Amino acid sequence: MSRCLFDLQDENRHLNDEILHLQTRSKRFNLLFSGIVHHGQEENTEDMLKAFIKKELEITEDVPIQVTHRLGPFRESQNRHRTIVAHFQNLKDKDKIKNAAKKLARKPFGINDQFPREIAERRKRLYPVFREVRMNNKKAVLKVDRLYINGREYLPENPWERRPQENNEPRTYYKTTPESAKAPPRKRNKVVTPKKYTNIRGQ
Repeated sequence: MSRCLFDLQDENRHLNDEILHLQTRSKRFNLLFSGIVHHGQEENTEDMLKAFIKKELEITEDVPIQVTHRLGPFRESQNRHRTIVAHFQNLKDKDKIKNAAKKLARKPFGINDQFPREIAERRKRLYPVFREVRMNNKKAVLKVDRLYINGREYLPENPWERRPQENNEPRTYYKTTPESAKAPPRKRNKVVTPKKYTNIRGQ
């Protein structure tokens, strides 16, 4: 009975991963723009976004956008400006705008990819590890919900959070999760050297 239950749970996880993969692909032309001032329910988010791109990102040519809208319901009393999601006609324009986001440094704006909620949560859990590895001058790439360290995939300690292997990609297996992935965020002025990673397959 327990074996059958395990197989059903494993199959359910794989089906869930396939659905998340499709949802992620459907959002790959989307970007989230945060910090843009809200001008009420009658605002034209597409015109506002195009003006923002020209002024803040210094991209003067017209960028075709299919759909734009604010996330969440409108409330008169809310203090924060709701994020704008934009769906671009082609991936090249989307990537060009994303790469120009570095011009927003020290400004109250942000540009990010849009992911399904579960993928976003996985990225949130991986980011402390990504940041800690980069601080120690190691090569780290966070691709969707997969973290690669020196060309090998980092797997979380919890097996239920692990992703199915695709295309025989090389993986890095760690015996323990770095402390930064478990503890609350550290203060900016305090630097802690992470534990040494162990059990690297293929090395």
